[in-house]
Amino acid sequence: IEEHVRELKTLLDVAHSQSDEAKNPETLSGSMGGGSSLIDTSALSKVMGQKSQGSIAMSAERRERIESALATLEEYQHSNTLVRFIHNGPLEGEWRSSTEGFESANESDPCAAATRFFDEEAQRLARVFAANRIASLEINSIYDAAIHDPFFANFNWEAFSRDELLLVPAVTALESANHVATDGMTSFSRLLSPVRPVQIFVRVPP
Repeated sequence: IEEHVRELKTLLDVAHSQSDEAKNPETLSGSMGGGSSLIDTSALSKVMGQKSQGSIAMSAERRERIESALATLEEYQHSNTLVRFIHNGPLEGEWRSSTEGFESANESDPCAAATRFFDEEAQRLARVFAANRIASLEINSIYDAAIHDPFFANFNWEAFSRDELLLVPAVTALESANHVATDGMTSFSRLLSPVRPVQIFVRVPP
């Protein structure tokens, strides 16, 4: 992400240097600092205003796409949570607080909560992973709007690569057999369709 942020900023800097705004006398004067008094920026602006052969200005659509991806990557905050363990009722043991990256939650309907936790985190990361993929395509100048726009418009966890999926905090639900067989059957079924990568433990009587 850090590498892509740097390279996207470079792309935008290059695009800005080719824009008409960057070539006007006032901008040139401001960019030269104290040395601007030694140069006729009006004359320089006219010279720079001549289109360079082979130079293609960045389209507004591409600039907006790059700026959006850059903003998403810069806003990304890494989560230290590795595992979310959702249960119903008491759960004892000092390991809950001493295990790094472990987070537990007491919920009346563990399967429903597991679905919610996974979907919310996957949706947050989908924006980041999409922005990271867009950045790679733009940096290599291979983004094709006809192909990639529809793909990223519907991008969700089911399109994650194996490595991306491993970055989503693991979600585990601890259920009782009685709850799954009665009131919890609906949320249990919803969690399994589509098949989310969520672990479910069901306690049964001895």
